[in-house]
Amino acid sequence: MATVNTFLYWVQELHRESGAAGRAPTTVTGVTGEAARLVGWVKEANQSVQRLWDNWKFLRTTYSQACTAGTNTLAAPADIGAGTWDLDSFMITESGQSISSPILVYEYDNVKQEPIDTSSGVPWRVVVMPDNSLRLESTPNAAHVIAADYYREPAVDEFDVDADTSTIPAKFQRIILAEALLMYAEYEGAQEAKTKGDRIKGEIMPRLENSQLPNGGNSRYKVGAGRHIEVIAQ
Repeated sequence: MATVNTFLYWVQELHRESGAAGRAPTTVTGVTGEAARLVGWVKEANQSVQRLWDNWKFLRTTYSQACTAGTNTLAAPADIGAGTWDLDSFMITESGQSISSPILVYEYDNVKQEPIDTSSGVPWRVVVMPDNSLRLESTPNAAHVIAADYYREPAVDEFDVDADTSTIPAKFQRIILAEALLMYAEYEGAQEAKTKGDRIKGEIMPRLENSQLPNGGNSRYKVGAGRHIEVIAQ
């Protein structure tokens, strides 16, 4: 199992790999000058990678909420922010039942010109509103349960103190170092740091994307049934 390294560890790694002057920071808080820049670059690198794709698997989480009879809205999850719902995952469990079934889901823009079904009953569709809250049609007549998956927005406070760790899976976290090296190189005009950052990113990013995006059997590093390489002699 890969080691889960801390915010401070990656700042110290950036100091070492970039060849920055002076001693490596011993904390990420209360620092100034070059140390503050190293801390900022690592924090931004972690955010930059997580913001690259809205549907990273490591940002995926689950939602389950009981409706209130007579109320046709459900608030967005607190951490979804600018994230996104998985529209194919919505299910409804009718009050008093144990079996869930799929429910129709539409983005607001696709149905905004349609009349709203305000009748009372078991909801037959969910409308995802622009603020990621949910509108239910029909208006629930009981405590039916709506469940779904969503991709949360990356947490802005994930790297704040020395011991904080990244949501990015541990085996791929050198991508944080790669991105931070590129930021350092841009600021300092350091070609060696840029070369190193590009090399690490070229090694890690494709594997991170293969692992953490829903690309099924199309991984560039995966060989299996039906995937053949044909070599033609010229």
